[in-house]
Amino acid sequence: MVEHGNEPQIKETPQLSPEQQALQKLAIELHRPPQSLTAFSHLTADQLAWLSARVELICMREDTRLRAELHHAIPRFLRPLLLGRLRSSL
Repeated sequence: MVEHGNEPQIKETPQLSPEQQALQKLAIELHRPPQSLTAFSHLTADQLAWLSARVELICMREDTRLRAELHHAIPRFLRPLLLGRLRSSL
């Protein structure tokens, strides 16, 4: 906000195109800066949405697989302690 006198004025922010919005959403999901995804800037918003959905699906599958592997690798009596610490660190 920029104030002139007593009345506050809202500073104009440029609107992002749907492609730029989708690219930013993908960057957030991947925990990457948007600049690192410039190779994907030629994709349409629909293509970026599809890519984002695939990334989310793969992340969910990997999470399920890792949880199952941890469940089998950690002895039963240590699971509550170790899994609780893992959850609190995330």
